Amino acid sequence: MIDLVRELDELLAAWRTRRTTETATLIDELSSWFALVLPPIAGKTRTERHRSWLALAARQTAVDLPALLATVTDGTTANATEKLEALADWPADPRITWMARRLFQSPPFATSSGDQKVWRRLFLVLENHADPRALAVIDVRSMQKTFAANDRGQAMRARAATVVTHVERIDVTLSPDERAAHEATKARIERALDSGRALRDAVRIEEDDEAQPSKLVYLDWLMERGYKPPHYSPRTIKARRGRGPIPDA
Repeated sequence: MIDLVRELDELLAAWRTRRTTETATLIDELSSWFALVLPPIAGKTRTERHRSWLALAARQTAVDLPALLATVTDGTTANATEKLEALADWPADPRITWMARRLFQSPPFATSSGDQKVWRRLFLVLENHADPRALAVIDVRSMQKTFAANDRGQAMRARAATVVTHVERIDVTLSPDERAAHEATKARIERALDSGRALRDAVRIEEDDEAQPSKLVYLDWLMERGYKPPHYSPRTIKARRGRGPIPDA
């Protein structure tokens, strides 16, 4: 039986060696399967959730990253700045680009005023993770739309240009052997995921509630393929185990 968690870790290791779009896209796809069953960041108050976020980020577990990226801007600008600093120290990961695209398309904080701490940290994250796909996110035209032509905006445009220069230097050319290995990995993962697509679709259709039957069955399916959900409550795991065999997808 394929171990999807190990496959994700190995894909990330391969991408850090040769940062191709093909491998990054496969990482995004595989990650989306875990994202559907990640529980919310724990905490009743904003302060508690922020502490939980930082504690989870400190683990640097690959399957947790989607939940962290989705909540980077929850809270104050100071909270977001601290979160981005934590992500800047995270092992290089192409999924960072998804977060950056979302933040630039719908800026959660001012882009033409203030001290620009959030945006400076975001550029640092993009520079450290260096996903070539980020070039399309921070191209000149996009940055002109995001940042005004005033002094602060020009400083951010200039910072984006330095990141572009850094990322453009990355060699993403695959040798024939590397491309063959990638295609074999892709085919193996596709075969493993094919049986779970109906379950994933069912989870997306239902409300995002861990008590939903399809979500528990989908969680069971993932756990049989190497996913260990340490953040779920014993009650939830007990409910999952009582559901019986996985139905045919």
